Amino acid sequence: MRRSPRSSPLPGPRSRSCWSAASASRRPCRNTTPTSIRKEHVSVVEITHLDASPDTRVPKASVRAADGTAAAAALGLNFGSSEQRGDTLVVRIRPDEWYLLGDGAPAMADGLDLSGFASTVDISHSRTAVRLTGDRAADTLAKLGTADFSDHMTPNGAALGNGIAGVTCDIVRDDQQGVRSYLLLLDGSFITYFLGALRDAASEF
Repeated sequence: MRRSPRSSPLPGPRSRSCWSAASASRRPCRNTTPTSIRKEHVSVVEITHLDASPDTRVPKASVRAADGTAAAAALGLNFGSSEQRGDTLVVRIRPDEWYLLGDGAPAMADGLDLSGFASTVDISHSRTAVRLTGDRAADTLAKLGTADFSDHMTPNGAALGNGIAGVTCDIVRDDQQGVRSYLLLLDGSFITYFLGALRDAASEF
C-alpha cells in the first residue's frame, strides 16, 4: 500500500488463506456502545468500545519485519508514528512491528511480500479496541497513565505503549474530524474493568 493523507474512518501466525476466509465473513465495523460525559451540552469525553460485538469487531493485524525486508519497506513510517492509508490505519508501534487496523487490514497483510524475516498475525480477537474522543480525552488518560499526552509529546499520529489504569495498552493519537481522539488496544480480558476505570476518570470533567 502507498501512503495517503491521514483521514481516519478508522496478530500465532495466520496463513494468507486464513486471512482471506476471515475477511470475507466480516461486516463493516461501526462504533458501538459509546459512553459520553457531557457538560453544558458539549461532549468532553466519549468512550467507545469498538469491538463490543462480533459484527462490529475491528480487523487487526500485526506485522513483524526486519529492516531491509520488502514488508518493512512497504509499510515504512518512523517508529512511534501512524498513517491512514485508505480504510486501514498503519501504525509502527515498535521498531520491528506494525499494526494494520481497519476493514482493509486483512487484504493489506495478505498483499505483503513476506520474504526474509517477516510474518503477519491476525490479532483481531486477542486485542480489543477502545476509542476515547473529546476535549478532555488527554486529561482522562493522564489521570490513569504516566505518559505525557500533550500536543508537544504526542501529536496527532503518534503511537506509544503505556499502562492505563494498570493495563498495558498500545495507544494511537488518531484525531477525528479535528477533535482529539485516541485509539487504545489492550488484552480483551481486561475490557470490563478498563471501561469502568475510563468512565470513572472521565466523570470528573
